[in-house]
Amino acid sequence: MKNAIYASIYHAVSTDEEPQHQYCPKGSSSWCFYQASIAKNITPGLHKTNVGTPINKLAFSKIRPLYERLTDDSLLLRCSRCLTQNANECLHSIIWNRCPKEVFVSKTRIKIAASISICEYNFGQRRTVSEILKQLGLLVGESTISIAKKRDETRLVIGLEKATEKFKNARRIMALAQNRREEVLLENEGLMYSPGMF
Repeated sequence: MKNAIYASIYHAVSTDEEPQHQYCPKGSSSWCFYQASIAKNITPGLHKTNVGTPINKLAFSKIRPLYERLTDDSLLLRCSRCLTQNANECLHSIIWNRCPKEVFVSKTRIKIAASISICEYNFGQRRTVSEILKQLGLLVGESTISIAKKRDETRLVIGLEKATEKFKNARRIMALAQNRREEVLLENEGLMYSPGMF
């Protein structure tokens, strides 16, 4: 997985003078024109025509630290076990609670909502609120900290509860019951809706 991530950036930064396809998949069926050409014993074509959107060295130097963080072993381990979808959905839920999709808002407001939500997700509401108020030069009140702490504790308790096997089984049972209800309705009433039906 690490090689695939690095391949996406090094392939795009490669030039004819300095090809950097060491992370690209090898073999004649490779998506990388350079590695495919080498496997077929033919001269690789020009990078100018084969690399869709080349990345210059200045942009590469700015992007590379992000790629290094993305290829951190602890992050890749979580991704390889497929344990990231719920975390992503949880973060999205926090963002959209602050900035609903149904209402038009400015790009600035979306950026602020995303930034605050990411901080809250990673560090908790108490720390996020404290840091934001400090940065704004405002005093952090005791009731503010108390409410934020209570929300953090509630979020933790709910998260732990949802991770239990009992909760997962209850969700499965509810999903099966819902499927049965829909099957009964379909048998009794027939198909009531289908895309393009009317």
